[in-house]
Amino acid sequence: MSLKLYILQGACSLVPHTALVMAKHSDNINYEIISVSRENLASPEFLVINAQGSVPVLQDGEFSLSQNLAILSYLDKQFPNAKIFGTGDNQKLAKTQYWLSFLNADLHKSFAPIFNPTRVVADETAYPLAIQQATTNFLNLLTIPNQQLENQDFLNGEFTVADMYLYVILRWATAKQVDFSQYTNIVKFIKAVEQNKVVLQALAEEDLQTL
Repeated sequence: MSLKLYILQGACSLVPHTALVMAKHSDNINYEIISVSRENLASPEFLVINAQGSVPVLQDGEFSLSQNLAILSYLDKQFPNAKIFGTGDNQKLAKTQYWLSFLNADLHKSFAPIFNPTRVVADETAYPLAIQQATTNFLNLLTIPNQQLENQDFLNGEFTVADMYLYVILRWATAKQVDFSQYTNIVKFIKAVEQNKVVLQALAEEDLQTL
């Protein structure tokens, strides 16, 4: 098996990267992490790999797949021992899928204008207001996982790739100096995630530090 994952350092591709580390721990698989610079995402060479010019992209031999949720579902089927969606009955696994969907479609999307306000406004003078509004929206959405973490360390009671997705977004928020310190459950969550050896290995493989 020849698994390759194309990533951008610290991007949401860190989530399937962590899933591969989980599979490494459970099934002793081998994989290759290929880091792509932001500039090279638009290169002709990378556009052959993914015409959308984005990561993550997983290659399993001749098979190629993009989009986080699709890659995670594929890895879950390929390596069920890794339990990347967690354990438990169908309802509990569905809850992990819910959190992944929320993080991908809502929280991640809300952060996009903070990274790049040109996505929502063309006038440069309106950038600060756009970022302020996006930050407010982001923090409002963050109340949902913060409430979920009131009496448990992780979103579904055990570490899954959904927790890694939330952690990655919180890394962005920290880098952009978005103050979420009022969400004490989120602050505790970060500490819990960073105690996981799988997370520490994925961070080390991308040359990233803990928060």
